[in-house]
Amino acid sequence: MQHNKIELWLDMQLSPALAKWIQVTIGISALSSYDLFLNNEKDEIIFLSAKSKANVILLSKDHDFVDLLDRLQPPPKLIWLTMGNCSNDQMKKILEKTLMPAIQELVTTPTEIIEITL
Repeated sequence: MQHNKIELWLDMQLSPALAKWIQVTIGISALSSYDLFLNNEKDEIIFLSAKSKANVILLSKDHDFVDLLDRLQPPPKLIWLTMGNCSNDQMKKILEKTLMPAIQELVTTPTEIIEITL
């Protein structure tokens, strides 16, 4: 998985505006479930769609993706956000500090899941 080819897929619990912010601020391709036309799909369908592409990392607050990763195995890899409810501004502050190191670890090591919390 090459860093410059990474695509983040944000699940339904994350604002589509966050995907645009990640692209502009962090410089990583990011798509919301709406962008992917997966906003009405079950988590397993989203996971399997991501699995078909070697360069996708899921960004989610949903523990179901942790279970799917365990059951169906990577790819995709997962950045799991465990910070509870917070505003987009709070989320941006957290991701601005943590997202690139998390991606770097997922890309350069066998690590399959990174948990980001407060």
